Amino acid sequence: MFHSRALVPAEHRSNFLHLYFDIAWFGVLNGSFIAFSAVYLTRVGATARQLSLFGALPALVALVAALPAGYWLKNRRLDKTVFWSAALYRVYYLAWLPIITLIPAAFQTNSVLLLTFIMSGPATILAIGFNSLFAELVPPEWRNHVIGIRHALLAIASILSALLCGYILDNTAFLTGYQIVFGLAAFCGVMSSVHLWFIRLPEAPNRRIKHAPYLKEPGQPDAFPASGQARPPFGWRYLRRRRQLRLPRLSILRGDFGRAMAVLGFFFVALYVPNALYYPYWVGELGYSDQLISFGQALFYVCQFLSASQLARIATWLGDRRSLALGAVLLAAYPGFTAIWPAPAGYLLSSAFSGIGWGIAGGAILTYLLRLVPADERPRYMSWYSLLTNLAILIGSLLGPLFGDWLGLRLGLGTAGIIRFLAGLIILWFGANVGVDTADDDDEGADDELSGEFAA
Repeated sequence: MFHSRALVPAEHRSNFLHLYFDIAWFGVLNGSFIAFSAVYLTRVGATARQLSLFGALPALVALVAALPAGYWLKNRRLDKTVFWSAALYRVYYLAWLPIITLIPAAFQTNSVLLLTFIMSGPATILAIGFNSLFAELVPPEWRNHVIGIRHALLAIASILSALLCGYILDNTAFLTGYQIVFGLAAFCGVMSSVHLWFIRLPEAPNRRIKHAPYLKEPGQPDAFPASGQARPPFGWRYLRRRRQLRLPRLSILRGDFGRAMAVLGFFFVALYVPNALYYPYWVGELGYSDQLISFGQALFYVCQFLSASQLARIATWLGDRRSLALGAVLLAAYPGFTAIWPAPAGYLLSSAFSGIGWGIAGGAILTYLLRLVPADERPRYMSWYSLLTNLAILIGSLLGPLFGDWLGLRLGLGTAGIIRFLAGLIILWFGANVGVDTADDDDEGADDELSGEFAA
C-alpha cells in the first residue's frame, strides 16, 4: 500500500528519495548493459561455454567470499562501506569501454571473464552491505511503500532504456553503438553510486553492522533480466549476530524446510540451464536484430511489472506454493516457445509469458521460503538457502553448454523448457505446504511478520 509523500517522516524523506534515484539510474543500466552485454559477447564470437562462465562466475565467487565478506563487514560503517563498494564495483561497467575499443575481438570475451571474476568480490560486498543498509534505513512500516516504488522505477527505467538502446544499436555502426550503450551504462552506474553517497543512517550515523550476513546472492537488484540471463532473485537481511564464521548445521535440512530447499534447488538449476544457449540461438542461428531483442526485453518488463502488482491477489487465491509453481511453469515459455516457434512473434510471446511468470515467481519464492523459517533461526536457515542456491546456479550454468553440445541449440532450449515445466510440477507436487496452501490441512499457518524482512 502506497502512502502519501506528505506522510513520510521528515527524517526519512532524503534517504527515501536517494533510494529512488539509485534504483532509477540502475534501471537504465539494467536496460542497457545487463540487457545487451551477453548479446555483444555473442556477436564477437563468445561460445556457449564462455557465456555460461559469464553467468556463473559471480555465484562461484559468492560461494567462496560471502562468508568472509559478511564477517569483515560486521565492524564497518554501513553507509560508507556500501558507497565505496558500489564505487569500486561499478568501475566494472566503465572497464568494458577500453575492452571493446582497444582489445582485438578474439580476446575480448576472455578479458571480460577475467574482469567479471575480479569484480565479483566487490559485488558480493555491495550486495550484502546494501541489503543490510536498506533494512536499517527503512522502518518496517514503510518497507512495502519503498520497495513498491523502487520496483516501479526499475521497471519503467528498464523498459525505456531497452527500447532506446535497441534503436541506437540498429541505427549506428556496430562498435559505435555498443560504445554508446556501455558508456550510458557506466554513466548510470556512477550516478547510482552518487546517490548512495548521500544516504545517511538516521539517528546513529556511526552505526556499524551488528550482524554478519551469511551468503548473499551475487549480482544486481534486478531479479531476472529480460535477456534471459537469470540472476538470483532477491537478497536477505540476516538479523542475528554470529560469533564465529562456520557452516550451519545439517539438521536444519530436515522436515519441510529441507523439502522446500530440494524443490527450489531443482527450480534454480532449471532456471539457469538455458542461459548460455539463448544468444547463440537467437543471434547466431536466427539472426535476431538488437532492436527485436530490445522489444522482447521491454515486453518482458511490462508483463513482469503488471503481474507483480497482482501478486498479493494471486497468492491469496492460490497460496505461495501454487503461485511459485505457476510462475515456474510460465517461465518455461522463454526457452520452450523460441525453440518451437523461432519466428519473431514466438520470441515476443515467450517474453510476455516469461515476464508474467517471473513477476509471480520472483515474489512467491520469498514468501514461500520465509514462512518455513522460525523467526529466531533465520540466519542459520537462510545461510543454507544461500549456499544451496549458489550451488544450483553453478550446476545449471555449467549444464547448459553440455545440452547445447549434445542436442544442438534448438533442441537444447526445448529440453530446458521441459525441465522448467517439470520444476513447476515438482514444486506443486512435492513442495512443503505453507500459508494459504495449508488452510485445508488445519496447519497452524505462517508467521506474517516474516514478510517484512525482505529488502529489494
